[in-house]
Amino acid sequence: MKKSLLIAMILMTGSVSAHAALTQTANVTTSVASEVALTMTIFELDNAGNPVGANLAPNMAFGELLKNGTDAQRSAKSFAVFLGATTSGQPYTVKANVPAITSATHTLPNALLMKVIQATQNGSDISGDTFNGANQAGVMTNQTIYTSSPAGNTALVNLVYGIHGGNPDGSAPFPGWVAVAPDQPAGNYSTTATYTLTVI
Repeated sequence: MKKSLLIAMILMTGSVSAHAALTQTANVTTSVASEVALTMTIFELDNAGNPVGANLAPNMAFGELLKNGTDAQRSAKSFAVFLGATTSGQPYTVKANVPAITSATHTLPNALLMKVIQATQNGSDISGDTFNGANQAGVMTNQTIYTSSPAGNTALVNLVYGIHGGNPDGSAPFPGWVAVAPDQPAGNYSTTATYTLTVI
């Protein structure tokens, strides 16, 4: 009788232990807002091509062009434009529209140079994106200057601008370049560059 009771107690104890692990679950939720945005900052470049000083956006004020005898005129300054694009993972393009630089009565020749230096995400190159990294005319009409990766990675697109006086060997710094002649009519010249991000 005592032996049977002991066996029963052992069996009961084992049964309780086998059912002692209980669980509860908690539902964790959050949301990510959709964002489509394009930001812009502008910095003057030093002689080494590094951005310096404060953010100048939205202005690229080249000041008075430099003259050197009969040589083409050029700007003493150059600028870096940084375009920050984000679309919550949707592929996109960035286009630039830059009309000719004009005064009240005259148009500056096609001497404004633009170059896409790089596009990065958190300081690293982006796989699958595309852009023209060669020197090109800064005056353009709704031209695509950057196409994102198919994954729509956020990108910081770095452009540089300058009014070019021509290469030392006399060649054109970009296709279609036209020198600003020493006798270009005096005046204050301006234009407005517009950058547009479009989800595709």
